[in-house]
Amino acid sequence: MPIQKIIVFSCLAIIAFVNLSNRTGASAVLGHTGSPGDNNISCVNCHGAVAKDQINMISTNMTGGAYTPGDTFEVSVTAEDPGKSVFGFEITCEKPGTKEKIGTWIKNSETRLKRNGGNIGHNGKNTNKQDKKTWTIKWVAPPSGKGDLTFYAVTMCTNGDGTPTNDNHYSSTYSVVEGKVSAVKKMSMPEVTVFPNPVNNFVRVNKPNAVLKIYNFSGELLQSSNSNQMDIRQLPAGVFLLEVKISDQSIYQKIQKL
Repeated sequence: MPIQKIIVFSCLAIIAFVNLSNRTGASAVLGHTGSPGDNNISCVNCHGAVAKDQINMISTNMTGGAYTPGDTFEVSVTAEDPGKSVFGFEITCEKPGTKEKIGTWIKNSETRLKRNGGNIGHNGKNTNKQDKKTWTIKWVAPPSGKGDLTFYAVTMCTNGDGTPTNDNHYSSTYSVVEGKVSAVKKMSMPEVTVFPNPVNNFVRVNKPNAVLKIYNFSGELLQSSNSNQMDIRQLPAGVFLLEVKISDQSIYQKIQKL
């Protein structure tokens, strides 16, 4: 092939790559959360926008910011910027002071994985929302012993014109602690039924002589009832541990407060 054609072909390929890399609506180029495990690399390398801190970008259904080892939690990332219409995100979880990726992400129709599942981000579908876009994904907590962890997330908020001009880049972190449930002992009582679950107002059991107690996943007692039902309307939304005690036996079951 003549050298002139090779040069033209190479230039066209580079132009195509640059155009795709500037489109937030396309799949995320994962590995750019700015975390230590991502070598502090973020979206500014392609989009040319200074990353701004944004609060409330990351949220979870972990009670009190504590995860239970081995359990699955929902983690949400919200990209928000008035006047923008195309959004993207990426998130990872790491142990502070290391580059170790912690936990397992479960992808859905809006996301894809990279770095052996240690990072997750948008895949280009359903990213067009005026002013705001939220992704909710599942994260499986690691086995016990990992201790405190930090989530690192970035979002891109753009006007969708295919260039980095007027793109806004945001970053945030969210720290969680390893929950402890050793203060409560699990026992078997299969005949007990807890309902409804998930619950809005009152949680009940099918044993009239039961005593109910609710704990968070740090083992702290939040409230109790000397009957087989409990009003939990004052609790925030999240997942809790319900103790059902009958005589000298107890059974523990997770309940979700809506």
